[in-house]
Order: sequence, then C-alpha cells, then structure tokens
Amino acid sequence: MIEDCAKPGEEVQELINIFQSFISDAISNFNSDLYYQNPDYLEWSYREGELLD
Repeated sequence: MIEDCAKPGEEVQELINIFQSFISDAISNFNSDLYYQNPDYLEWSYREGELLD
C-alpha cells in the first residue's frame, strides 16, 4: 500500500500517514476480519478515508 500510495521519494512520510490513519487501527482490531481482507480493498479504503461497502 505504501508503494502504491506514495509519490516517489515520499515513501517514509506515506508510511507515517498510513500508520496514523484510521486504517491502521481498523486492521489492528483482531475482532474483525479486516486483517484478512484483500490488499486492494484496504488500499482503496485508505484512499477514500473510510471502509468501502
């Protein structure tokens, strides 16, 4: 996700942005199945700022 979302040379900042976003907390909630979701779903949910239906 980092490589797909980051502009060249801004990978470290994108890593920080992702870990500070809602998606990191959602993935870390092991009471849900989000941890096992398709990486494309996680990426596009992150890009949209919310979990997609």
